[in-house]
Amino acid sequence: MNSALRHRLELIAARVLRRLFLRTTVQEMLHREQFFYDAAQYLAFNGIDGDYVEFGCHGGRTFAMAYHQFQKHGSSARLWAYDSFQGLPAPDSANDDHPVWTAGNMRTELDEFHRLCAARGV
Repeated sequence: MNSALRHRLELIAARVLRRLFLRTTVQEMLHREQFFYDAAQYLAFNGIDGDYVEFGCHGGRTFAMAYHQFQKHGSSARLWAYDSFQGLPAPDSANDDHPVWTAGNMRTELDEFHRLCAARGV
């Protein structure tokens, strides 16, 4: 295969993968948004009080979703975010090795988390 054709095929493959990834990411975010809508609605309808706690908040996306849905449904819940802000820990054994879930992955500095939450209206 000549290099021009190979390069063209690589570009097409990359474009297809980006579209699939974007579609999957959008669908996942919509499912999460629906989950928080349903949860907040259920809690409000049934008069269930309490706070929301999120462990491992990374970039604050789901934290912001929860915040906005609780606000929309009139909840007085306080929201708490807990994170080491150091990313994922190193695996304890070879059984824990994963190509994506590596040590330090999903690291977000505390200041960056605050900035991201503010940008999302939290």
